[in-house]
Amino acid sequence: MTHDYEKTLLEYVSEVTELNELSKHMNDPIVDEAMGYVVKLSVKNTVPFQAVAPLVVKLEALAGQCALKAKYYMVWAKTETNAGQKKNTYLTLEESLHNLANAIKHFNKTGN
Repeated sequence: MTHDYEKTLLEYVSEVTELNELSKHMNDPIVDEAMGYVVKLSVKNTVPFQAVAPLVVKLEALAGQCALKAKYYMVWAKTETNAGQKKNTYLTLEESLHNLANAIKHFNKTGN
């Protein structure tokens, strides 16, 4: 397993390309916004103190929207084409956004 600081430029480009494909597949501005935060925080992994609270609130709000969309594909739209894939993507994105928000809160609290 490589650490982020060991990744090559080609590996980063590959990851962004995969995220772009996912964005096209999902065709949802919520997914685009969430992935935008993930990419920005991956590249610039520090958050100024004054931006922590608004960022955490935004990430949690996006996570909530993803949870609602996942439930939509679980219950009401389960017969739509790719409903299972979309549901799983929203569930994964929800969990990832919660984890990201928690990490930001932790590092802000501890300073590490």
